[in-house]
Amino acid sequence: MKRNMGRRKANPAVIPAAMTAPDDAQQRGAQTGLRQQQLARRRDAIFNLLLAKLPVTIFEYDVAADIMQYTFLNAGKKRDTRRIEHFRNDLLERQSDHPEMQESLQQLFDHACQPGQKGTAEYTAKYEKNEYRWYRSTYHCLEENDDGLCLVGYTEDINDAVLAHQQLVNSAQWDPLTKLYTKDATEKLIDHEIASLRPGEKGVLLYLDIDDFKQVNTRMGHMSGDGYLRAVTETLRSDFRDVDIFGRIGGDEFVVFFRGCLSIDIIEKRAQHIVDLFMHVQIENLSAISCSMGVAVTGSHTDTFAAMLPKAEKALNDARRRGRNRYRMYDEEHY
Repeated sequence: MKRNMGRRKANPAVIPAAMTAPDDAQQRGAQTGLRQQQLARRRDAIFNLLLAKLPVTIFEYDVAADIMQYTFLNAGKKRDTRRIEHFRNDLLERQSDHPEMQESLQQLFDHACQPGQKGTAEYTAKYEKNEYRWYRSTYHCLEENDDGLCLVGYTEDINDAVLAHQQLVNSAQWDPLTKLYTKDATEKLIDHEIASLRPGEKGVLLYLDIDDFKQVNTRMGHMSGDGYLRAVTETLRSDFRDVDIFGRIGGDEFVVFFRGCLSIDIIEKRAQHIVDLFMHVQIENLSAISCSMGVAVTGSHTDTFAAMLPKAEKALNDARRRGRNRYRMYDEEHY
């Protein structure tokens, strides 16, 4: 019988398994590499937030899985970690005896867990010590490659600092008309806040002066002028936190001081928002009254209110020259 010495034709319906099945080792390697990239992003974000911040508690919260992992850092002590499943319910349940605080914390938490959100928040909550204390959290919500979200950041216990601030507040003098701090009290409180600035924080001084306020007193009388000042302060007060400092330093001159890990973009948006608020305060038979504002920013805890106020005033005067109803930022090159 003649042997067929030719090459055997391949059956197109039969393909070796090695050509169709994925390489398990390669697939596992790719998954591991992806996971390592995600973890590296988390660690980098935490590191950037954590610089010069000890003692603090860092956190990693898997939003979809609702799992929180805490790492407790104390200078000179061993690190300790804790993992909490069903964290959202656990956190809110601890605040159940205080419904308003529970709702506030829930809103803050929901806002922080949005893609790309980052910032700093000060709040009261009940944690391990089973008592309400003041905390400051700095956070960044990361979008991961598997479309998940991870909230990372660090938390500081600021209860002692807040209590010290409140003691100063209780001993401060108040302006009888607006119930704001007097100029002397404002200066003392702002100097205290500046001296307490942490690395990475900025202190922001807003100097506000009402445009053409004399026309209110001239056309409507001083009682209407006083009523307008009270209306303005109530409108502005509702837009600031309790820890911010709001004072009246002249007849129609006000200052506001706030602090935090703030970018210049955030500060400018905040300043514009306050200028816009003035246009919502209306007086019968008068068109809307505006304000001009100067903004001075410091990152040094050795600065003072006395040094910042002239800078803010120069920026305010510049705003006036440019047409009023606007703000200007102080910078060394321009002035």
